[in-house]
Amino acid sequence: MGFIKSASMVLFVISFAVLSKEAPKYSAEYMKCLSANVGDPMSTTCIDSELNTQDGLINSFIGKHRDITSPEDGNPIDLKSFAGSQRKLIDEKCDLWLKAGGQNGVLLSKQCILDETISLKNMLTDFVRSVDG
Repeated sequence: MGFIKSASMVLFVISFAVLSKEAPKYSAEYMKCLSANVGDPMSTTCIDSELNTQDGLINSFIGKHRDITSPEDGNPIDLKSFAGSQRKLIDEKCDLWLKAGGQNGVLLSKQCILDETISLKNMLTDFVRSVDG
C-alpha cells in the first residue's frame, strides 16, 4: 500500500510540474532531478534546488535592470523591493498548503512557492520588456 501511495505522489508531482499552465518554465535540471528521484517522492531536494535556481535568476535579472525608470514619470522603479514584497506574499499564500498536514502539505507548499516564484520571474521579465519597449 505504501508503494502505491508513493507512486501516486510521484505521478502527481511530475504531472503537476509538466502540466502547469506554463509548462516550459522549469529548468532541464529540475525535470531530470524529478525523474531521478522517482523512488523518493516525498523528497523536496529537487524543488529546493530549482527554487534556488529561480531565485538566482530573479536576483540576476533585478541586478541587470536596477536602473530602469518609469516612462510615465521618469522615477526609478525599485524592482528589488517589489520582488521582496512579492516573495513575502508568496510565502504567506503557499503556507495554506501546510494546513494539509504531513509531508504532502510540505511538498505542495514548496511546489506552490516554486510555481509562484517562476510566475514572479515571468512578470518581471514581461514588465521590463514592456517598459524598455
